[in-house]
Amino acid sequence: MGQDYGKFANLRFRDKLVIIFGIGLIISSLLLLLFSGLFFGLMGFFTIASVPYASSSALLLFIVLCFSFIFISNLFIKRYIKPLFLKTKATNPIGRGTGILFYGLLMLLIVHDVDHFIAGLTLNWRIETLLTTMILIINSALKENRDLQKRE
Repeated sequence: MGQDYGKFANLRFRDKLVIIFGIGLIISSLLLLLFSGLFFGLMGFFTIASVPYASSSALLLFIVLCFSFIFISNLFIKRYIKPLFLKTKATNPIGRGTGILFYGLLMLLIVHDVDHFIAGLTLNWRIETLLTTMILIINSALKENRDLQKRE
């Protein structure tokens, strides 16, 4: 079929460097594409919603802080909060509803706190609630997609 090119360990240093640099370039370009789409999408959303922001760096800082706080809170939820709901057998609608309410309030708190951290960005409560709802919808869609992939 194809030629046997050997193992990665048997390659010359120059070839290893080219491969690692190429993979890094591909990953960085994909991340740039993802974050630029998010940045310009959020910039357009804030323009449509008439949210005043001082500069693009304030908007970029808002995105980075939201991502980092949401990542940290998701780690916290998976480690400490999720076992509490599993121990109480939260398979009934009240237990799941409590979990969704807790997660939604946590996301609202994150968006509200990040808004207060950044002086050049002013969100009113309606936009904060709308952003939190969008985060919850995207999170539930991603979770359903993961569940569908596990079933297949």
